[in-house]
Amino acid sequence: MIDARNIYRKVTRKIYDFSPEQLQHILSIVWLYRGETKRFHDLVISYISKSLKESVQGILLAQEYETVFGRLHKGLEPFLAILPKDGKQAEAVRELTECLQAYKDNCRIFAKLAQEKNTWWKKAETQSLASLPEMLKELELLATENNKLMKEAELMYRLFNRLIDVCLNEHHAKENGKWNAREIINLKKQTEEARDNAVSQLKRARYFHHQVEWLVERFPDEKLRDVEGLVKLVDKDGLKENDWSLTPGRYVGVAPEKEDPDFDFGEAMRTIHAELEDLNAQAADLAERISGNFKKLGI
Repeated sequence: MIDARNIYRKVTRKIYDFSPEQLQHILSIVWLYRGETKRFHDLVISYISKSLKESVQGILLAQEYETVFGRLHKGLEPFLAILPKDGKQAEAVRELTECLQAYKDNCRIFAKLAQEKNTWWKKAETQSLASLPEMLKELELLATENNKLMKEAELMYRLFNRLIDVCLNEHHAKENGKWNAREIINLKKQTEEARDNAVSQLKRARYFHHQVEWLVERFPDEKLRDVEGLVKLVDKDGLKENDWSLTPGRYVGVAPEKEDPDFDFGEAMRTIHAELEDLNAQAADLAERISGNFKKLGI
């Protein structure tokens, strides 16, 4: 009995379907039921290969984003140099500097790990010395660094947008000769494109790693077993006890709730805090303009 209700891809608010990999997941359960272990094993191996390949390809894109972002950061320096050393812009600069340094450090760590694990995989794949759970464990650190780098890439761009907003709204940057609007807009577009390329590539590596996790965590011995909320072997006696019902949910049980591995509470709070500050600033500016308009009307 297979209950595939928790296996789906959300296309729109009303449309759900199976991704090609999810279809393979369901099919792989049938393979294990039939004793076709090699097909299951080869599927997991193919996902590991794809994940490592995407990771290696992500190195240059992550480094390119760092380079382009550095040019954008440098383009703001002439204006930032004349601003007060305290206030919102100082805090924004500090947060951005710390995030940029963390990204640079993790970019180097990720590149080193991706190359090392790719070399390890070329040997492991041909010699088949390790079990699937051992292989998955070997790739844990790379997956962790991949996720950290991706989150820092996103956060770095959000913090920079926040800094630009502070410069424009708090310090009237467009009216200052040190603010090169055309150059900053151009560099910002380049940075956004570089970020999208890097993050998309890192997401592809993470995606295939998740496929490995899904299969190996449920069937670590490459043999079919009962998995709560997914699959259960049921004999005729079991069917008889349930009035010969063929509804899988009556047999497999309910899948335990799992935490989203991609959810970072700290990052979410930082994002909410930054957005709240921006909204408060916009609200204060709007209130000031409305008040000014009322005064002009003599109200």
